Amino acid sequence: MRLGNPLQLREVLEKTDYRSMPIVLLHESYPYSQLGAYLAAIYPHVYFDLSYTIPFVDKLEMLAFTRQALGVAPASKLMFSTDGIHIPEMHWAGALRGRSVIGQVLDEMIQADEIDEEEAYHLAQQILHDTAYTVYKL
Repeated sequence: MRLGNPLQLREVLEKTDYRSMPIVLLHESYPYSQLGAYLAAIYPHVYFDLSYTIPFVDKLEMLAFTRQALGVAPASKLMFSTDGIHIPEMHWAGALRGRSVIGQVLDEMIQADEIDEEEAYHLAQQILHDTAYTVYKL
């Protein structure tokens, strides 16, 4: 797993040839989620995919990497995906789990007085829709 550390991409991310191209770090850079979110925070062309990989990662782990990502990168650099594979039900299950996890983390942030409900709604909109819409020119 040491070769999966996204910090090893810094040389590529800093090349002039790639700076105009959006780069999406997939599968939450697991198990290096905080580092992947960090790269999205410091490079304007790097984005961070919060893949809710059912059944490979449990809900507690999803909560942890979602908290880490929101603690490091702006929501405009985060995007949601179900990472559904093989059967359509995986997309459905991933969508349910992902919305639940994002909602729980945002609720925790409200309870901790880090954000208010309006900001939570805005963050959810960014993660669940706006970032992907912008990056993929939908």
